[in-house]
Amino acid sequence: MRSYLYPQHNDTLKKFKRIQIEYHHGYEKLKDKLEDAGFTVTYTETVKVFDKDAIEHNMSIGYIYAKSGV
Repeated sequence: MRSYLYPQHNDTLKKFKRIQIEYHHGYEKLKDKLEDAGFTVTYTETVKVFDKDAIEHNMSIGYIYAKSGV
């Protein structure tokens, strides 16, 4: 799984007021990273999907929403 969010320093993330992400492999690590940067986080119910053409066939798809300063 590749993510451009995890290596970002919290000061970089704090430049954003709102972030919306479509996740494919669960939301837990994303949620933790965003909360650690001071965001209030909500997310949709995860939908389990099997994609025979994907590198990781079993996916947990949904959306995560983050607001800063709340």
